Amino acid sequence: MDIATLSITMHKSTIQNQVQMSLLRMTMDNSSVINENMTEMIDDMAIDTNVGVNLDASV
Repeated sequence: MDIATLSITMHKSTIQNQVQMSLLRMTMDNSSVINENMTEMIDDMAIDTNVGVNLDASV
């Protein structure tokens, strides 16, 4: 194998690793945002304490 081919192969491998790491970081960032939004949504859910207290019946 000549030096040019070896250099290209190593560079290609390095670029692939960088792309994979970049995609992994993006995925982790997206997961963090989704987790924060889900936690906020759960915290903001209101429980209506008046539901089920009165029974309206008509005859």
